[in-house]
Amino acid sequence: MRAELVRVARALLPSKGAETMSLRACDAEGLECPVERAMRVISGKWKRKLLYYLYEDKQRISTLQRLIPDASRHVLTQHLRELEADGIIHREVYPETPPRVEYWPTELGHSLRPVLVSMLDWAESHADDLELTTISDVREGRHKSASQAAEPTQPLRGNG
Repeated sequence: MRAELVRVARALLPSKGAETMSLRACDAEGLECPVERAMRVISGKWKRKLLYYLYEDKQRISTLQRLIPDASRHVLTQHLRELEADGIIHREVYPETPPRVEYWPTELGHSLRPVLVSMLDWAESHADDLELTTISDVREGRHKSASQAAEPTQPLRGNG
């Protein structure tokens, strides 16, 4: 599973001379699209914030709770377990009384950082286009219609 996650992380980073990614590959029966797989790894309300703080330094759950006060301990623990299971972070339990547990990104987790930074850059550069995206905006008709949506101008990867 770890090797597969490394392959997905590499697939998301542009490579010189890479051909345009075919979205039809995501439709193959029984196969999970690599983009969907990568999104599953980082999906979860607090995972991106957890990673942000873990990229800064090793963290304990109590510190993460102080840094993300709106998240419950249960949800933070669940997200940390999922990130650990996906090989994105490492969990170290020190044999002390009481036990001390620290978390930090693995090599695979560090490889995800430029992807998250790219997503942030994209979101910031398209903030006006993404402004009305809540469900209540859609229900109340305050969203852009399909004819107002931007047309795709470039392939997901490749030279054009």
